[in-house]
This record gives sequence, C-alpha cells and structure tokens, in this order.
Amino acid sequence: MKIDYGNFQHEFYYSFIKRKIFVEEFLGKNLKNYKFLCYSGKPKYVYVSVKEGEHKYRNFYDMDWNLLDFDCLSERHPTYKYEKPKLFDLMKEYATKLSYDFKFVRVDLYELINEVRLGELTFTPMNSHFGCRNKKHEAILGKDIIAKKTIYDYFIFFLDYMGIYDYFFF
Repeated sequence: MKIDYGNFQHEFYYSFIKRKIFVEEFLGKNLKNYKFLCYSGKPKYVYVSVKEGEHKYRNFYDMDWNLLDFDCLSERHPTYKYEKPKLFDLMKEYATKLSYDFKFVRVDLYELINEVRLGELTFTPMNSHFGCRNKKHEAILGKDIIAKKTIYDYFIFFLDYMGIYDYFFF
C-alpha cells in the first residue's frame, strides 16, 4: 500500500486514487478473459489469452470473429482457433457502452454460463509496453489512437475524471 504503482508502472493516474484493498468475487477456474480493444467507443479487436505449459498464447480476432495474424504480446497459437463465445454480441454491446467516452480503452470481459462479467477497464494495457513482434501489426492496432492532444491534456482529463482536478493549481 506504500508503493506508488502509478509512478512506478507509468500509469500516473493511479497515483491520485486513494489506496484500498479490494476483494473480488471468485468467478471460477480456467475462465477465458476476452480483452476488447476499443477506439472512440467502438470495439475493433478482441484477444483471448491461454497458457499451455511454459507457453502463453494470445489470439486476436476482429468483431466478426475472424482470426487475425497478429503476433502481439506473446505468440499466436499456431493451430488453435477459439470458439466464438455464445454471448459475443452482448459482450460487444457492453464493450461499446463502457468505452463510449474514451479515445482508447481495453475492456476485459468474462463469459460465464449465462452472463457476462466485467473484469476491468484499462487505458494503458501492459503498462503501455504493448508490443508486437511484427511492427506492421503494432501500427494497425495503434493507428486509431494517435494522440492529437498533448500528455498534459490527458493528465488534466484524468485529474478531472477522478474528481481531483480542484486539488491542483494550474
């Protein structure tokens, strides 16, 4: 609780949140986490992670559940295509609603038996160290979030978003 992970992990907006211990409901074992990459309120890509032995794989899909040839964050599974989630349309709807106000956000969702649960929203996946082995894939994923504002503008946005803008004198 003493470490400022916002500063340490390059996610400065966490530095302004009151630190608390948060306990989440256990949803089950071996759940697939569907991570939607959303741009200006629209989910554009989703990836699913799986670990097999020593290997970790991430398969990327478009919104029609077509497997993409992206090799990002870890290897794409060489032979496996995940089955489209039964509640995929509902998941896309939730991702759209949750990302509405943001230029970019990753919306993490879980599909349980008959419901969708939110994992988290993150504005800086992988502590902003999101990378692809093929730089063309990285450019495709990042082309819709090229900043038209300065980092200062985003800093002010996050202070305001967190309700702490008034504590600072600019």
